[in-house]
Amino acid sequence: MPFNKSTRVPVVSPQAAQESASATRRQQVRKDDLKQRVAISTPGRGEGRRGMPRQKDSPSKLKLRILVLEDDLRDRELIRAKLADENIDCEIVFTGGRKDFEAALEQGGFNLILSDYSLPQFDGISALRMVREKEPDLPFILISGTIGEEQAVECLKLGATDYILKQRLARLGPALRRAWQESEARAKQRRTDEAMRQLSGRLLRLQDEERRRIARELHDSLAQNLLALVLNLNFAQRLVPPKESELASLMIECVNLADDTAKSLRTVSYLLHPPALDSIGLPGALSDYVTGFSRRTGIKVDLKVPKQFGRLPPDVETALYRVVQESLTNIQRHSGSASARIELRRSRHAIVLDVQDVGRGIPSETLRLPRTPGSIGVGIAGMRERLQLLRGRLEIESSAAGTRIRAIVPNRVTT
Repeated sequence: MPFNKSTRVPVVSPQAAQESASATRRQQVRKDDLKQRVAISTPGRGEGRRGMPRQKDSPSKLKLRILVLEDDLRDRELIRAKLADENIDCEIVFTGGRKDFEAALEQGGFNLILSDYSLPQFDGISALRMVREKEPDLPFILISGTIGEEQAVECLKLGATDYILKQRLARLGPALRRAWQESEARAKQRRTDEAMRQLSGRLLRLQDEERRRIARELHDSLAQNLLALVLNLNFAQRLVPPKESELASLMIECVNLADDTAKSLRTVSYLLHPPALDSIGLPGALSDYVTGFSRRTGIKVDLKVPKQFGRLPPDVETALYRVVQESLTNIQRHSGSASARIELRRSRHAIVLDVQDVGRGIPSETLRLPRTPGSIGVGIAGMRERLQLLRGRLEIESSAAGTRIRAIVPNRVTT
């Protein structure tokens, strides 16, 4: 075929073609950036886990909402493209500074945060601190081109989930998946812990109700029968002829035995659930218990409660009473202390109970022992459990000079 000299074929250099493509790309990025919120919806090919990609024909996809703090348009595009390449179904919200990042964080609803380490008037560390104040468990991944090893370690200590170099964005997908899975595992553990707390609370309430019922039965039935038996024995003792010395001696023994049994029954009933706790409140119930404890054990107990202390909610009074009961029992069994001091006080925000002795301290290994199944309501674990259900806490200081147990619970509105 003859060559037509009038036909001219345009020749474009590789450099000119690359510059043209880059210009088109920058223009597209600017258009996308004006929207501020960019949704990436790519078909899922993954495992179908919660929060992970699902099958393309899945009727209900679960998307991740990702908040990105990045002011560089090219880096934004790289992040967006990398997430698309990883087949991660997500919605991205881009922010470029403190003001819009804080506003987006306040709006909430994000599953994960990606943040540049260094920005002109803001930085990833400040963003991390801001996030940890609002949402302590939200996954936070730092992305930087300049972060060093020491800075990265410091970020992890401050609560960052991971860090990625911009030169190695291939790690972004795996790091994001791992961070989300760990976040889901923590959320599941929190739900499990909360369910266990609710179950423990229910068991403790049922235990207290059962103690109250048994104490009432002992007081209203068995104690009354024993009292009648004592009265009858006393009357029968007066009918025994003086010459029947053996029978008289036996009657005296029976009367004494019945008296001792009645006293023991009253003590057991009171320890199960003191009636004073319902009728006159915690200060009066503690005063009665301390008096009886000192009489039974010989341990001198100094009780200090303000005169105008007032009443507390029933569950708080019961919990603090049990702390005193358990603490004094431990002093009797293990401490060897000849005295103890109890102080109960309240402020605007908290109720504080201190029980202190001057005996042998609690071994450190005992304090470190984990709670075992079936230990609910027993010892230190039981005290901690009761207080945690009230959003309170137990503090223990122990040494060779003695032990101090402090129970702290929020001061709720009382009657």
